[in-house]
Amino acid sequence: DDARYPGPTPASDGGGVDETGFVYDPSGIKGQRWLLFNGFGLMLEYQQDSRGETDEEAVYLQDSLRIGDYFTLNLGVRADAFNSRGGGSDPDTGEFIDNSQFPDRQLDFSFDDMVAPRIGFTADVTRNGRSKLYGHFGRFYESVPLDINARAFGTELFNFYYFYYPSDGSLPTGSNPGTWFYSYPLGTGVGVSSDIKPMYTEEALIGFEYGVTDNVSVGVKYTERSIEDVIEDISVDGGNTYFITNPGGTVTVNPVTGAPLATPAVFPVPSRDYTALELTVQKRYSNNWQIFASYVNSENKGNYGGLFRQDNGQLDPNITSLYDLPSLLVGAEGLLPNDREHQFKVYGSYATPINLLIGFYGQFLSGTPISKLGAHPIYGNSERFVIPRGSFGTTPDIWNIDLHFEYPINIGDKGELKLICDVFNVTDQQEPSQVDQDWTFQRLTATVDPNECGGAGTGPGTACPNGNPDFNSALDYQRPQTFRFGVKFSF
Repeated sequence: DDARYPGPTPASDGGGVDETGFVYDPSGIKGQRWLLFNGFGLMLEYQQDSRGETDEEAVYLQDSLRIGDYFTLNLGVRADAFNSRGGGSDPDTGEFIDNSQFPDRQLDFSFDDMVAPRIGFTADVTRNGRSKLYGHFGRFYESVPLDINARAFGTELFNFYYFYYPSDGSLPTGSNPGTWFYSYPLGTGVGVSSDIKPMYTEEALIGFEYGVTDNVSVGVKYTERSIEDVIEDISVDGGNTYFITNPGGTVTVNPVTGAPLATPAVFPVPSRDYTALELTVQKRYSNNWQIFASYVNSENKGNYGGLFRQDNGQLDPNITSLYDLPSLLVGAEGLLPNDREHQFKVYGSYATPINLLIGFYGQFLSGTPISKLGAHPIYGNSERFVIPRGSFGTTPDIWNIDLHFEYPINIGDKGELKLICDVFNVTDQQEPSQVDQDWTFQRLTATVDPNECGGAGTGPGTACPNGNPDFNSALDYQRPQTFRFGVKFSF
């Protein structure tokens, strides 16, 4: 219930007091985060003594209709009800206290709001028992994670301090944090749109499989998947106030204060569209061996990656930084971080005449898109797009082969001992799986020049001191060659 940044406590348990004597929180804030700049420091004190509760209910109906000897229709519908709210803890009992004084600080959806139809079919079009034509359409509503309860609907609190460096160049300390200038109760400052809709994904696919022999079949499948009515927090006043809504469109009035905006805020509609074509070949187990292989050609594009923001590693479902400011969305449209154009996978097994079972797994994955990211004055690094998302290139292609060996030893009439050995990444491939995408640490509200300096050859002591010389360098690699041994006894 209580997560804090590490750091010293600036005051005793009697309360937090700044250098002017102002008591900013009688209960005492215990976490500090320092941001040091040229000539001054900014200290953010943070406490998340929040709790939350979520109630979910669901009803699901389904039926399967067989029409003739060769066609089956599958029908289903699911309805959900959802309530997500926040609050704090009773100081005496520790029990949850609903944030009832702010009734708009919650997500509340009824069964009518979350109706998800599902329909599918299968057909033997050749009418010989070897073919299967199939298709499916479905809608899937989000079960909102608890993070939003604690952070947006709870009692999260921030205190901000400025520290101006004295002539001796001394740094701020826990007992001398600077001068308090602002307290921001985030949890009690985030409202929810009255007409907000639940977030959902829609998926449609169609495929065909055919058994070319008794043991070998081939298949093809096409899939489309999109995300709709995204729930995110936005700010129309530079991060002073936030509001949870379904972003998209022009905002002319601050939804928190009700004040007209001097300049309308325009937010693009969140999008994430996935399309894939998959080809498969399968040989069922016979004559002591089996194999399955697949190839997928896919594209995943849009301006919203999902509940986890991979650009900056932020795990704040439904309240990521991406949609906080319109300026952060400039250049956000493009190939998403987990897009892989080509994927090939194959696995199988062979039982040798000496009872040794050999299994294998191999895969080839094309690289993922690389973006050129810059820093933001408030949000920090990896927050703005210097050029359109994913347009710099891709990470290296990666491949690996894994092997599995299993040898049984009979013990008595019913006992069996299996000796097992797994070898992962047999050839010890070591290509980078993740690279540094920070092009520059220059803090700008929005990118104004796509040719902004950065990358290799820049950095401190160069003509581009805020550039990142480590751009596109490896941050992580494929896992190295690994052996695993095991014993399994059954009786």
